[in-house]
Amino acid sequence: MSGMPLLLIALLVLQNPDDARTMCGTVQSYVVSPACETVLIGGSGGSPTFTILIPPAARRHFDRPPQTTYLFQGVCATGLDGPKREGLYSIVIKDPSQLRVGQRKEAPAFGEGAAHACEAGIQPARPPARAASKRPASSKAISNAVIVEVLVDEHGRVADARVLSSPDPSRDATALESVRQWKFTPATRKGRAIPFVTAVSVARQ
Repeated sequence: MSGMPLLLIALLVLQNPDDARTMCGTVQSYVVSPACETVLIGGSGGSPTFTILIPPAARRHFDRPPQTTYLFQGVCATGLDGPKREGLYSIVIKDPSQLRVGQRKEAPAFGEGAAHACEAGIQPARPPARAASKRPASSKAISNAVIVEVLVDEHGRVADARVLSSPDPSRDATALESVRQWKFTPATRKGRAIPFVTAVSVARQ
């Protein structure tokens, strides 16, 4: 595999003798649960084909929020199998050494300087109840959802939004229009409202 650029690998699954699995591909999107479980979603052509699960306790081993490091990058993840999510293979990652990045790709800038979920001292932004009720019930419901990354300003307004992954491009514009109308409860640090970046999953209406 040394002669094959990682960014050209759509999905490669290898089974190691010690039952650890190596999965390679491009991280296209992510979701972070309220309990700080991070799920990096990989695949090709906009459709998810595998997930990388980073448990809440493992977050302390990462210098930065994992999604800011690995989003849009070609990676190989080696670890034990996690629970399948809608038929997708899942690898459990407990340390950054289990993730190998290929030739780093310059990622589009988004929400520079804004806080992210599960950073120390941050109270995350919360979507309106009516919007939350339309989202998948858990991070397991990803294959039929449009994943949208949003920048929420200090007033709870959506200052910017972009589609990370989608099962059907014809749904993207509607998902973006819907999310841009949401009014969040702003994120705070020490009681002060701050800009915040998060990903939301928008289920089929």
